[in-house]
Amino acid sequence: MKVQEYFDFHKEMCDKARAISQAKNNDYSAPSAREDDPYAVFANFMQAERLNICTVEQGFLVRLSDKFSRLCNLLRPGHQQTVMDEKVEDTILDTVNYLLLLAGYIHTKKKEQK
Repeated sequence: MKVQEYFDFHKEMCDKARAISQAKNNDYSAPSAREDDPYAVFANFMQAERLNICTVEQGFLVRLSDKFSRLCNLLRPGHQQTVMDEKVEDTILDTVNYLLLLAGYIHTKKKEQK
């Protein structure tokens, strides 16, 4: 892949990741989520801490480890995929979104602490 091809591909993948993130945020967000709540987008991830299971950050890492495990299996030579509705690209895009959500959570937390 040539350099410009890569950056075109990168933009296409980022656009897809953003569209998926927006759609999933709509599905996961509570109807009562307040627009002025700086943590509204992270409400689903904060549930683990509210239940005293783990910190929010650790919750992100658990979800990321699930995605990495799935990628390892999907990329394993000879692997026969049985769940056909999620492809390798979907898992990669979900992983990108989890990492961006984690970055956003850390950014928001730092901003709130100032």
